[in-house]
Amino acid sequence: MYYVCPNIVLPLTKPMKLSYAELAGPRPVEWFVSHFWGMLFQDSVSSLRKHAEMVSGKSASRCGGLHSRNSSSAQQRVSKLDKTFKSGTGSLETASWKETSYWICTFSNNQWELMHELGSSWEQSSFYLALRSPGCKGTAMIFDELAMPLTRSWCLFELLQTFQLTGTREAGFTGLLLCTRSGVMNFGACSMDTAISIGVRLSSLRLQDASASSDKDKRMIDR
Repeated sequence: MYYVCPNIVLPLTKPMKLSYAELAGPRPVEWFVSHFWGMLFQDSVSSLRKHAEMVSGKSASRCGGLHSRNSSSAQQRVSKLDKTFKSGTGSLETASWKETSYWICTFSNNQWELMHELGSSWEQSSFYLALRSPGCKGTAMIFDELAMPLTRSWCLFELLQTFQLTGTREAGFTGLLLCTRSGVMNFGACSMDTAISIGVRLSSLRLQDASASSDKDKRMIDR
């Protein structure tokens, strides 16, 4: 995203000074994306496609089977997903993964009006408002082998908000799904090498060392 934003998003949106989403045609938020800007863009795209295919039902039966063999709590999460999607745009069997909509800060924020997007407090930020919008079904966190999102202050903020929503929203909110280029970890659709690498990384990760591109943002989040 460090390349995509200045070299693609900004030139495309410069004439109208809009967000890319406004330029391309916005849609209501279905999934909030939490990610590290330094991840390869193609890996981010692959991770979200795997997620979209899963939540639209293309691989739902396979994921459901994995859950039913692993634990009853996992099976309950599958049941919750099923109810969530059937109450939305269509059933798991008929929904198209290409119709899945995401809120991604690079494209959804107006990069020409970032001060307005961030607001004067985190409660006014576009991140907070998008994640807590009524139609949001959960957070898709794009994970890599180094678990880089957990080293970023904004991602930890989004993680906290997701956990709070999971415990308070009555229905329609799935919670956190960890997305990798090989599949969604929550459903066992992830390569063994990736899972092991993430496990090793998490064993030594210190959340208090998280950083942000802007010191002002970090101070606002840490308050």
